[in-house]
Amino acid sequence: MLEILHDLIDAQNNGQNAEDYFGKNPQTLADEILQLSLYSYILDQIPGVSL
Repeated sequence: MLEILHDLIDAQNNGQNAEDYFGKNPQTLADEILQLSLYSYILDQIPGVSL
């Protein structure tokens, strides 16, 4: 999440607006981020498995 924040700040500093950065459907991006976060969390709970 911190990496996304840094990327967003860089985009703003380069004159990019939120729609340019996130696209026209930010809900899809948010859903993908949450799904990957959940997947990563589940894998972290399994001993010996990591991304």
